[in-house]
Amino acid sequence: MSFEYVVSGFRVACNRELSDLDSEGFADLDLEVQFRGDDLEPDGAPTALCAAGDLRGTLFADHSVLVVQAQPESPVDASWCVRQLIPLVSATLGRLVLHAGGNDLGEGSLLFVGQSGRGKSTLALALSRLGYPRIADDVAPIRFLPRAATGCGDRLQPISHIVFLMERGGDSADLRKLDEPTAIRQHIQDGFGEHNLPSAWAIQFDQYHQLVSSISHWSLRLPDDEASLERSAVTVIEQLTKGNA
Repeated sequence: MSFEYVVSGFRVACNRELSDLDSEGFADLDLEVQFRGDDLEPDGAPTALCAAGDLRGTLFADHSVLVVQAQPESPVDASWCVRQLIPLVSATLGRLVLHAGGNDLGEGSLLFVGQSGRGKSTLALALSRLGYPRIADDVAPIRFLPRAATGCGDRLQPISHIVFLMERGGDSADLRKLDEPTAIRQHIQDGFGEHNLPSAWAIQFDQYHQLVSSISHWSLRLPDDEASLERSAVTVIEQLTKGNA
């Protein structure tokens, strides 16, 4: 029995039911995901190896089958495995996935990139309450379009700004524009570890360079006070949509 989901631009067919994954959304790639115990050997020769911390997965059949060499204890754990490994599969195929949440600003999208716990989902939710629909939650598949710098989300709308979320602190939002070398370093730091894949790091670096050369990049330090988060979201939008962009 196979269960179908959409994750990071992939139509995923999985051999077990997963929770917290959508069945609809943007997808232009296909991937079969098989969860198997350590005592089982997948058929065929591997073509690539993915690793995210202690989690390991092997690609087969021309990168169209991902075998996860572990049996998570719960569907939630299995969903986490898929979310962690698919960005590495994407990198192996020469595609880019950002560790980001995001919102549609109307004429383009705003992406928040950052490590877990920096407030990506919380800030995206605050902006959605202000009337800016969410287009990404934790993972954002990126596609390079012929008539726009890049696209993200179900409609592949152009990206207007990419904002890196720094460690929280202070009393108010601190938004600063980044130069290209700093933005590339931050993409590498906040990625899923794609640059550790020998077959993918050069392509990933080139795509990061394309992003920072065509889209404005910023750093944002949010205040510790959760109660002021929505006010911080308003401040960010005002600064990005007015003369500072």
